[in-house]
Amino acid sequence: MLKRPLFCLALPVLATLMALPAWAGGSFHVDQLWPLLEQQPAVAQWVAQGLELNESGFAMRIGQEVNPNLGGMRVGPYMILAKPKDSEGPFTLELTIETHMECLDESGNPVDIDKAVTINETFKSLTVRPFLE
Repeated sequence: MLKRPLFCLALPVLATLMALPAWAGGSFHVDQLWPLLEQQPAVAQWVAQGLELNESGFAMRIGQEVNPNLGGMRVGPYMILAKPKDSEGPFTLELTIETHMECLDESGNPVDIDKAVTINETFKSLTVRPFLE
């Protein structure tokens, strides 16, 4: 039997694999990434000094059917295009920021996503790979 926090963490992965209509993709503005990246100052500094990020990216979107209070919220993984700073031309890199998601009730206790009033995300990893259109 799955415990609630484990279910909360596994739901985005299962939703992606099963393509549930309650979870969808959605765009986000690059400014939404910095609080996550700044949880790891060395990573944030490396990205800020070496890369130019696109203005928007793609992330999972919580559907209204999953949680009406959090519907529309973007959660990881986050994907955004980038290129080396001061380089000409198109974005040539794809950054994927993985997060750990914790669903919490009013008292700060872990719950299933449908009962959550807030979601805390913490930085887990950053992957950089060539962007192939």
